Amino acid sequence: MHQTQTRFHKPLCLHGNLVYYQGFGILITGAPGSGKSWLSAYLINQGAELIADDMVMLYQQAGIWYGYLANSSYRGILHLRNSGFIAVPAGSSHSIPIHTHILLSASTKLKIVPLS
Repeated sequence: MHQTQTRFHKPLCLHGNLVYYQGFGILITGAPGSGKSWLSAYLINQGAELIADDMVMLYQQAGIWYGYLANSSYRGILHLRNSGFIAVPAGSSHSIPIHTHILLSASTKLKIVPLS
């Protein structure tokens, strides 16, 4: 009898942020100072929850990428350059599926302008 096995790979740690917004896991990566935390703060202001700031643990299972917080001591804490650490709504302490990846360019500074 043949048994199907699920292969688990060792998780990898990635420099980036992970937020959960309107049912979607959004991974935000880019060079230092490119605006990852500022984009996360903007999304949190729009109702997102912070899963991980600065260091995201990633693994793939059955073709789907999942992410979670690398260090639980930082759950619900977002670091904004020149502003320090701020407490924000924290999302799941478990891994979430990643639906979208946003790669911010080091050469383009993020500028968020409110629509209203």
